[in-house]
This record gives sequence, structure tokens and C-alpha cells, in this order.
Amino acid sequence: MHRRITLPLLLLLGALPAAVPAAAPAAPGPWSVIAPLVAGTYAGTCGERPGAADAPGAIAVGADGMVRSAGIEFDPRDSELLELWRGPEGKAVRTKVVLRTMYEEAYFLLLPEGDSYNVALKSGERTLGCKGVTTVPKLNERALAIALAPLLEASGSFECRNGAGEPPRTGTFRLAQGHVQLDRRKFDLTQPGTETLAISRGRGMQYSFLMNDGRGVTALYDARGKLKGAAAYERGLPVLGCGAED
Repeated sequence: MHRRITLPLLLLLGALPAAVPAAAPAAPGPWSVIAPLVAGTYAGTCGERPGAADAPGAIAVGADGMVRSAGIEFDPRDSELLELWRGPEGKAVRTKVVLRTMYEEAYFLLLPEGDSYNVALKSGERTLGCKGVTTVPKLNERALAIALAPLLEASGSFECRNGAGEPPRTGTFRLAQGHVQLDRRKFDLTQPGTETLAISRGRGMQYSFLMNDGRGVTALYDARGKLKGAAAYERGLPVLGCGAED
């Protein structure tokens, strides 16, 4: 049985909170897919905040997924929120990575700054920041929809509504091999555009793709990674919302 879903409700479902208490351990979850694409040594000019003088240093993401530097250690599986962004930054395609716990007791940040990256690691009372990092994460090489296919590829049928007053109808969604079809709309996720992925532990996941002309698509997943809804956009505004019962 389908449940009618309006665009405002769909957007509410997609608004993942900045911090949500976890009902269960993170084990191993999405980070096991993402970690190999972020693994590396991010070397630059580093300093412990506040007060320490800057010096050559590095923050490393290991093959085991742990983030470490100078006696500071953070397990991203403890993160309440994981955010990825890939899109145009100047004349290049860049990637942002944000992992943080509920009250930011710990976090890992990888943020583009000009031609390089700023990287930061916090755990407990210690915070280390590095600037001028030239290492580019492997995650930057391909569209997120391709690189993270094990997390994102899905299909399903839903009850769909648009904003033009049409009666609800059954529509289908399919994301596979870098392409999405939602009802009669198709998107090539490898074309120029901005991709975002937000994962809120214990709540779910949202993937979005927005082209430069304002057309785009959003897919919503539950806490188990099961597809639960989708929306299409034109000129940056939602024009179709589809959803099903959990």
C-alpha cells in the first residue's frame, strides 16, 4: 500500500538534523565504503589549536578508516553526521568531507581552499589544523554516484505527486551506473553538477544532484540504506515528490 506524500513532507523527510542521538553502534556501515576513497596522508603546514606554532605535519586516514595525527585519534564510525560534497570550485572539481560527533567532541574536516585543502582533526580537548595540503582524495576522481554505488544504487515504485495539482500516480525510481530515472525524468549524474551526500546515524541518508541550470534529483534512504523516496527539481525548485511507507 502506498502513502500519499506531498512535496513539503518530502522535504521535511529530507532535512537531516545536524545531530541525532544514535540508537545503536555505528558498525561498520557507510564509512566502510567511503573510507578507502578518503584514505591517505594529508601533509601541510600544521598547528595544534590554540596557540601552537605552525610546523610541517600531516593528518592521516588509514586503511582501517581511523584518522590519526600526533597522538590524536578519531574513529569516524562514531560520527553522528557524515557529509560529502563534490562539485565545481573555481575551474576545478573539488570534494569536501565532514565527519563529526553530536556536540563536535570529535571531527574530521577536509575542505578545499584555493588550489589546496585545509584539513582539521579534533578529539576531546585536542584540535589540529593543517593548511596548504595538496593531497587530493581518491573520492574526487569520479562522481559520487559512481564511486559510492554500493550505497546509492537502488530502485523502487512510489506514489508520486507534483506541484501542479495533478492526481497522485505510481512512478518509478532507478539509480544505476551513474544515471537516474525518476518517473519520466532522466539525469546523467556524471555530467557537470554538484553532488551532496548527508548521512545522519540512526536516521537515514540523502543524496542530491543539482545541475547548473537548476534541474536535479534527490533520493532518500532509511537508516538501513533502503530507498524510501525521491524528488525532482527544475530551476532549483521541487516539481515532483515520490514516497512510500517504510
